[in-house]
Amino acid sequence: MEFRAIQPWALLPRTAVVDHEAARERAKVYREHFRYVRAERQPEFCAPWVLGQEIGWRVVSPIDVTLGPLPQIEIDPGDAPETAVRAVAMSQMWQRERTALTVQRPSWLHLYQFRHNDQ
Repeated sequence: MEFRAIQPWALLPRTAVVDHEAARERAKVYREHFRYVRAERQPEFCAPWVLGQEIGWRVVSPIDVTLGPLPQIEIDPGDAPETAVRAVAMSQMWQRERTALTVQRPSWLHLYQFRHNDQ
């Protein structure tokens, strides 16, 4: 499979490398130096996990992303959803099955828009 960067800032996917030796060494350190704590059940010792890592691709992000909770208030929008949103001092409403969530306009949704072909 061949990957090509369309943008100069793009990071190409890469194959994952599972470090079995580091996992074995970690297990040995715990076994030899700690009375109770062990590291015998690491992902590197699980054949299905290793297979999943080694047959796939790592798609890394070219930007730093910080995730955090989205402040929200659950409301019953009733017949006047705009009034309900203003009453809780929020700017947007996301309708759910029986209720709705109100949030402030999240700037991060638009922060990483990029130019492509003069657009």
